[in-house]
Amino acid sequence: MTPPACPACPAVPEDGGELRTESAAAFFGKLFDTADFPPRWYCGSWTEPLGWLHIVSDGLIFLAYLAIPLGLLGMMLWRAKQAEGTPSQRFADAVPFPKLTAAFALFVLMCGFGHLIEAVIFWQPVYRLSGLWKAATAAISVGTAIGLLRAAPQLLKLPSAAARADRAAAEARLQKELAEAAADAGTWVWDLKQDRIRVGVGLERIWGLPPGSAKSGIEPAQFYAAVHPDDRDALRTALEETLVDSGNPGGLGDEDEAFQADVRIPVGDDRLRWVSARGRVVRGEDGDPRLLHGAAVDVTERVRMESKLRHAKIAAEASDRAKSEFLANMSHELRTPLTAILGYSDLAAGAARDGGAGAGDCDADLTEYCGTIRRNGEHLLRLINQILDLAKIESGKLLTERIPVQLIPLTSELIAEQAPSAAGKGIAICSEIAPDVPRTVMADPTRLRQMLSNLLTNAVKFTFQGEVRLRVSYDETAGELEFAVEDTGCGIAEEDLERLFCPFEQADASVTRRHGGTGLGLSVSRRLAERLGGSLTARSRRGEGAKFLLRLPAAALGGSTRGERPAPPAAVLPPSQTA
Repeated sequence: MTPPACPACPAVPEDGGELRTESAAAFFGKLFDTADFPPRWYCGSWTEPLGWLHIVSDGLIFLAYLAIPLGLLGMMLWRAKQAEGTPSQRFADAVPFPKLTAAFALFVLMCGFGHLIEAVIFWQPVYRLSGLWKAATAAISVGTAIGLLRAAPQLLKLPSAAARADRAAAEARLQKELAEAAADAGTWVWDLKQDRIRVGVGLERIWGLPPGSAKSGIEPAQFYAAVHPDDRDALRTALEETLVDSGNPGGLGDEDEAFQADVRIPVGDDRLRWVSARGRVVRGEDGDPRLLHGAAVDVTERVRMESKLRHAKIAAEASDRAKSEFLANMSHELRTPLTAILGYSDLAAGAARDGGAGAGDCDADLTEYCGTIRRNGEHLLRLINQILDLAKIESGKLLTERIPVQLIPLTSELIAEQAPSAAGKGIAICSEIAPDVPRTVMADPTRLRQMLSNLLTNAVKFTFQGEVRLRVSYDETAGELEFAVEDTGCGIAEEDLERLFCPFEQADASVTRRHGGTGLGLSVSRRLAERLGGSLTARSRRGEGAKFLLRLPAAALGGSTRGERPAPPAAVLPPSQTA
């Protein structure tokens, strides 16, 4: 295309002439008037390639300048959508310098449209509009530059991309550490190529690793060494089997490649921490294991609770068995005296009806029958009292008292009560009171008699040769009376001693079959002692007799028993020694 000659260009005088002037009103009145200027094609010696080079370049610059603010606007909207809070808060987070950003966007748009006008002038010579647009662009450029200089100190404080990445990584690490601490857990990554383990702060604590291991990493030998020796092989086997299993290449192993092992970690002072470890393998594209990701959780409390539950279950089952045995024994204990009472009552009634002839023989029989009825009735009463005492103690309703008690008469009466049974078995029974024991103390005579009677009755019951001895001493410093009931009987295995004091239990079930009893006496006695602020313990070995020690707080009221001894009761020695 060959542009025609420029018809609108006036001839230029040889001396240059004077420039024309124009008022502001005339300028704005002809802002879009193109009559005073020819199209740019006709001004100068434009060639077609040169002209189109300017036109295309200005058009592309316009499109680029238009895309820049639109891209900024899109990014700001995306950031505002990702932020949290009210719309104004989200906008503030998305655009840290809104005025400066708006000025810069406007400057870019003005520059872009300026280039568009320059391309249009090739056909529509709107030079007045072009000049006015350039003036506005210059003003906005200067304003943007001034705003940029004023905001420079704040802009320099903005973190770089690397700093933001470091800060984000630090925040992620902190969140991970907080999550591990809250869950009482830790993580590790085993680089199988370098044979090095990177551990987290949580695992450093749970696994008992040296301080700083989370920063430097550890060797596999250190990882295994922290585990209890009895659990190392199990952990090593679990990990090796996981690595050997075939898996999917290029990703995380499937469920079959997950490992789990519960191990113990020594933490000093002979304490152990139970840890549940689990994880999976990450394989490369060739299918070979590359990483082993794992996590560990402190399950010490869970293991302790499970152990308590197991022991509680065992204890509950044992208690159920003991109660079943108690009911069976109790039915026998109740049936035997009731049968005797009913039988002898019938005999007594029959003897009364047959009175008259042989009245002397009848009276003797009635006396014997009534004695048997009384003994069996007293036995029933003792059983019922033991059951009631146990119920009162467990409900906290047992009442006690503290009144003056004279010890010598009390011990004499207790020995006298057991003397017939001891003499019948051919064993000796006696008591010893230390010289410094007070004559009178403050105590509960009813409960004291009940406990000592239970101990002496058991001692006589399970002693077949030798003697039963009651020793009484006084600890003036602690203000406690000490009653020791010793026998030379069959003894008790050490592992069965504590069972003696459990309700409804005896050390050996065969004892009940041979000697009777409900297993309540010692349990009630210990609980009575504890109710009175004292204690009841036992020491024994199989075949070496037994010693039961009753300690009770008792304030001394009278002088010592020095020079006083309880009179020996009748039949306290075997018949062979009294004949």
